[in-house]
Amino acid sequence: WDANAVLADLVWNGQVLLATGQTTQAEAAFLRATEVAPDRAEGWLLLTKLFIDQDRKDEAEAIAGKARGFLPTAASRGRLEEILGDLAAAEAHFRQAAPEEESSSQALSLAAFYLRTNQADGSVPVLRKLLDQADDVSPVERVAARRMLAGALGTRNYAGLQEAIRLVEQNIEEVADPSIDRRQMAHLLALYPFPDHAARIIDIITELQTNQPLSTSEILMLAMAYDIRGREAEAVSQWESLLSRADLTPQMLKAYISRELRHDRMHLVDGPLARLQEELENDADVLALAGWRYCLLDQPDEAVRVVDRFLDEAADETDRDGELDRTVLAAGVLRELAARFTNTRETFEPLTKRAEELYRLALNDRPDSAVAFSRLLSLQNRGTEAL
Repeated sequence: WDANAVLADLVWNGQVLLATGQTTQAEAAFLRATEVAPDRAEGWLLLTKLFIDQDRKDEAEAIAGKARGFLPTAASRGRLEEILGDLAAAEAHFRQAAPEEESSSQALSLAAFYLRTNQADGSVPVLRKLLDQADDVSPVERVAARRMLAGALGTRNYAGLQEAIRLVEQNIEEVADPSIDRRQMAHLLALYPFPDHAARIIDIITELQTNQPLSTSEILMLAMAYDIRGREAEAVSQWESLLSRADLTPQMLKAYISRELRHDRMHLVDGPLARLQEELENDADVLALAGWRYCLLDQPDEAVRVVDRFLDEAADETDRDGELDRTVLAAGVLRELAARFTNTRETFEPLTKRAEELYRLALNDRPDSAVAFSRLLSLQNRGTEAL
């Protein structure tokens, strides 16, 4: 029998079972994978992650203890520690040079670790050094390194975006199937939603759509790009398509609600907003969206009541720090709402009045809220008090 083939089947079946909510069966498949091929990392890592995701930390540590005796590479040992949450130990493993690993493979593993753990800046020098070693890097690794480096640089600033675009353009010229890189290009351009970027996003995504279905995030990008270009009918079609997706995220739903509120289409947001309020209890963005809707209906007092209900429902006399956090958050929501209605006195004044009351309640214990409070005062043309 072929242990590698059996392992591949167990890993694949386990991941399918996990994705469909059959966690007990997935656990059994991953455990069997560790028994069939104990010197392969896949079963150990997937089983450990399953335990961590289920908050079964003792079992995760126990299986990790066994795994450490079998995991064959520094990268796999680093991934294990990363799953367990020990990022310092994980980094040490990724940095460890192992005789059986090529230096370029090790560098890519280390860079990927930095990107996964929101330490993108740490990946940049690793990837630059790798790309400078052109003779020692395979074409496949060079393409992967450019993709990672583009991802790290694109979110830094506009100069970083320009370099990221150049890296992706190199990949598009080199690879046989540039669909992955064209998708990355669209994501990079969306970071700075200029009209010319929106036009390029439309070209890229509509071309990709002819060969394969779009992901939910790509539909969102296309909808927003059509909005930027003023192509209303096409934008509406994409937004409607987005709302029908099973994997629609709360963040995407927030984007849709914000869009309709900007166009004063309150009748379109009631259902989506109710859905968000059910899914995300005590979320600042949802509070702001609900308050915004009331303000557009000329009901600023209701907007204030939404925020006050949030404070009342979350009240906990035993958690003073939490209460202060919520008070400052609520004041910030009202301040941002007021900033939208500076030219509508009847709406502006109730919002700023309650926001000021909340900031003053928190100020003594939370001096770091003074900057936010000063912004509110500046919004009211009370510059001397703000200073």
